[in-house]
Amino acid sequence: MESEKRASEKRRNKYDELLFALTQLSPFEIVWGKFVAKDEDGRKHILKDVRGYCDFEHQRIYLNHNMNKTESIEVLTHELLHSLLPSFFSDKHNSEQLDLKTLDEADEEVLVESATYYICSKYGIDTFENFYNYISDWTKNKSTEEQEKLFAGAKYVAREFTKLLDNELVHVRNCLYEEAVTSSPQLIEGHLDVGWQLSPQVSQHSPDDPDHHLGLKGCHAPLSPRVMPQEHRAL
Repeated sequence: MESEKRASEKRRNKYDELLFALTQLSPFEIVWGKFVAKDEDGRKHILKDVRGYCDFEHQRIYLNHNMNKTESIEVLTHELLHSLLPSFFSDKHNSEQLDLKTLDEADEEVLVESATYYICSKYGIDTFENFYNYISDWTKNKSTEEQEKLFAGAKYVAREFTKLLDNELVHVRNCLYEEAVTSSPQLIEGHLDVGWQLSPQVSQHSPDDPDHHLGLKGCHAPLSPRVMPQEHRAL
């Protein structure tokens, strides 16, 4: 019993370190909160199935605050990869790289989710079920050759990303981790409004205001666990 308790505590500490290290890699501000949609009658609904969103226009990553640590690691990795993709494909002489300008929405989702699966596996987090379910729809119109090219690109992205993350983990483990976590300036509370007839604008509330929200025009109820309207993507 005591050994199981120590093993559980060790896993929790590992996930704490991993989650904190991921936040330090983010080029965007990270907002933890709830996703809210407003219907045509003006009524608000909490979108429990939406887990994360990368907003390029306002340079923020939104995460559902009801996720556990492993889910948070998985979803934050996915959204971080969207924000960092251009940096991984800047070397034109690398044959493993893809031309982002030629990728459609489905291509990028397959690329990012596959890389997320590879990365999480490296750190002992099994996301295969989510990975398989998520990419099934995105790959249904892709040829075997197209899929293999995307999976190869995802493995390249995963390798480059884990280099960054491993370096950050070394730094986290060498600093006063507990103090750093409790005082992290990147994590702020808020919620993301995604609904009908909303204009794309950030509210005038302070980011620390619990009523802080972002309105997105034309974003309907989620088709997948992680909604990313095309007008807010960086391809």
